Amino acid sequence: RVSFSSVGNTIDGRIKPDLVAPGDEGSCIGSVAIRSTIPNNNYEDMAGTSMAAPHVSGTAALMYQQFSCSKPHNIATPLPSTIKALLIHTAGDINSTGPDYASGWGLINATEAIDYIIYGYFRESNLSSATDIDKFNFSVNDSSKSVKVTLVWDDPGDEDLTMPNLVNDLDLYLKAPNGTIFKSWTLDPNNPSKPATRNGNHRDNVEQIVVENPGSANLFNKGEWEIIVTATKCTDSKSFGGVHL
Repeated sequence: RVSFSSVGNTIDGRIKPDLVAPGDEGSCIGSVAIRSTIPNNNYEDMAGTSMAAPHVSGTAALMYQQFSCSKPHNIATPLPSTIKALLIHTAGDINSTGPDYASGWGLINATEAIDYIIYGYFRESNLSSATDIDKFNFSVNDSSKSVKVTLVWDDPGDEDLTMPNLVNDLDLYLKAPNGTIFKSWTLDPNNPSKPATRNGNHRDNVEQIVVENPGSANLFNKGEWEIIVTATKCTDSKSFGGVHL
């Protein structure tokens, strides 16, 4: 992170930024190497969020184009939460393990995000009430690689930004073949430098679970894993975009 870049968290403790992207290749304002177009058909070295934001918006535009072309799962127009989920899921983890208030969920990876669309590595679904449960299973072919599950939903938000107050609070769990239950990453806004823990998240409309070595414990690589989505509260029919690897 460059010296002039801001960090989170928000006043109500949510993880911000969601993602990071290249905006400067130096460590200070005087060391820039991002080339940008400027008026009169010229290029200039510039630095800042004005350089980082186009990386993300341009990647999102290419993702929408890929959906329109390939229509994975017969989806030509994905949910906004699906685009966000794919970007977060395929981002490269930087700084400490898991999310943090400096880099969010990681550094965007446009190629990975597009590949996940091409191969259909995602799922869109919805919960209509707090009693609904969404489940689906998958197998792990290579137990030496991490298992990652990401859940994102579009939440209207609450006017009170002084406390965690999701209108729709969905919950993500991952059940290993031997019955072990894994919970999502969470950060402590009262200790922002503290590494993320795996205690479940009730602040953000993003939840992610990572099992770094699924083959390290008995039966983890034998049988199917189960992704479970429930809701602490769900006030209306809430669509979400889920991604799994």
